[in-house]
Amino acid sequence: MKKQLSMLLATAMLSAPVAFAEEALSYEESAVSLIYNAEQLSAEGVEPVIVESRTMLPFRALLENIGATVGYDEATRTVTAQKDETTITFGLDSVEVSVQKGEAAAETVTPDVANVIINDRVYVPVRFMAESFGMQVGWDAKLKTAIIVDIKEYCKEMFEKSPNLKKYIEICKIPESYTQATDFMLELDFASGEESYALDFGIKTTTDLQGSVAANETVINLNTDMLEKLAEISVSELKDVKFQFAYKDGNFYLKTNLVEKLKEIAPGHEFLNSISNLVSENTWYKANLEELFAELELPVEWIEILKDSLRGGNQTQEKFTEIMEKSIIKTGGAVLDDVSVAFALDSLFEMYQKLFSDEYFKLNQIDDKTYEIQIAFSKDMLLEVTEMLAGVEMTAEEKAMMEQMLVFDVKMSGTITDGFESLSEVFVEVGVKEDGTNFSIKLTGKESLKTDAGRTIEIPEVTMDLINLLKMLEQ
Repeated sequence: MKKQLSMLLATAMLSAPVAFAEEALSYEESAVSLIYNAEQLSAEGVEPVIVESRTMLPFRALLENIGATVGYDEATRTVTAQKDETTITFGLDSVEVSVQKGEAAAETVTPDVANVIINDRVYVPVRFMAESFGMQVGWDAKLKTAIIVDIKEYCKEMFEKSPNLKKYIEICKIPESYTQATDFMLELDFASGEESYALDFGIKTTTDLQGSVAANETVINLNTDMLEKLAEISVSELKDVKFQFAYKDGNFYLKTNLVEKLKEIAPGHEFLNSISNLVSENTWYKANLEELFAELELPVEWIEILKDSLRGGNQTQEKFTEIMEKSIIKTGGAVLDDVSVAFALDSLFEMYQKLFSDEYFKLNQIDDKTYEIQIAFSKDMLLEVTEMLAGVEMTAEEKAMMEQMLVFDVKMSGTITDGFESLSEVFVEVGVKEDGTNFSIKLTGKESLKTDAGRTIEIPEVTMDLINLLKMLEQ
């Protein structure tokens, strides 16, 4: 899958004087490396160097090998690099760089380290150039390696190799107003010798959206013997635990009967009795969403993902890519301080390409307005992905053993009408059977969407401060 990066260095770099004298420049040549989407960039005679604690590389060697089209105006000594919707322009004798994204006005930026000339080649700062194109950049201090991860390039390659996914993104729309209902059941069973545990977890949700105003009601039912057996908590059944949420103008609202339901099961519990006056099933709690996320130490990027989900309109490859960037890098905990993270991300996208390939992700057109989606993952696919991620091929004996041990069946189906996914069903069963031990998880559920309906969303006027409540509960 990995794109082979070639160093296009046949054209000689300009040797005319620049604003920095080569003789006065202090730089390190010792064992500095650069990887782009898990591929190392290197060529004889052209290696990254460190200048003022910044990794530098000849501009053409860097820009062309991260996918940019590079042009040079010899008369003005100006370089122009273009990739996707971003254009970067800079003069070899200037400390300023012009960055233009899409149709927005160009922005003039001054990098924290300027271009330098080394051995008749013009070197540019790697981090600044890559981040200007929207890439993620990190540094492995132990290996002295700069790391570039280009999520847009990964997604572009995934769309190229997954026509059905690309078509699905093109035809799907997010309605401005809708009512969505889901009903899921999770069943867990474990048995080994004389020990056995079981859990049934049901969750039903109803979500209403009207423009940027949203409301949700979630009802949970739990039946299990696990808590009592494993943690001596005498909670075997919870019925009709309700959470109600609302969102409007940056504010989040919450109401729940959880405390009352827990008190029914454990009426003498000291902590539940102490907070029952604070958390009432009839009380709405309110918090500014940004302040709430700060209090809970959650990534602020999740707020943007939430707001994106409330925006109607057509789905696009750009939106899909942006969600991938936010979920994997910015909120998924992928810190680029180790080259192993870059290789793990590369394997992750290789897995995504497999899962979203037309072999498993099927999109059939029924008529002018209707499409059907069929997704099916089998045990063979699981073994293939396992080999892919591990980087080793199983022997025939190992595959036979795994096939006998594993239970793996995933099926999802859906109907898209007029661009809206109106009905979806899910069946997932995974498990292990080995030497008298059986473990299985089964998930079944369905989802429906109505775009011509929508209950009136009432935002509560009388509320209590949710952040103050959380602080009191911490005491």
